[in-house]
Amino acid sequence: MDIVQPIACTLNLLKNLNNDNYIKHISILDYLLRLEKYFYCDKHNFICALIYIDKYIQQKNTNKYCVYKLFLIYLTISIKFFNDDYYKNNYYCEVGGINIKEFNRLETELLFSIGFELHIDIEIFNEYEEQIYNHVNICTTCNKKKIKTSYFPHNFVPPELEQKTTH
Repeated sequence: MDIVQPIACTLNLLKNLNNDNYIKHISILDYLLRLEKYFYCDKHNFICALIYIDKYIQQKNTNKYCVYKLFLIYLTISIKFFNDDYYKNNYYCEVGGINIKEFNRLETELLFSIGFELHIDIEIFNEYEEQIYNHVNICTTCNKKKIKTSYFPHNFVPPELEQKTTH
């Protein structure tokens, strides 16, 4: 199951919140593909990272960090919380293109921003999964890539779906 494209599609919608020109030479999709390739983590970690980003935005009502950094940190947090085996922060920094000092600072700050609430109810997880299935079925970008499944935040309705449900 390829979940990277739909997650990139989701993050592209958030990209306008604040991009701080962190990475100009790589698309969000390519960045996520890089993380997927070198982090050796499961699809559930990507979904959990989206849930954490959603919690962060709900708490702060803003995004003062670029989406690349948010996803990198929350994906790493998800891996550390849910997986038995994980790498040292230096490895995640090297893959993600961020220095260790900033990584450690952001990890701490972003954990505090969601109140260290890392447990995710299965119902919430399943809601994200269902919304991504719905998203993939209507998203022209994801359909062009022939993606069979993915995940999408439960509280976001893609513009394509919103238009179809209002008629």
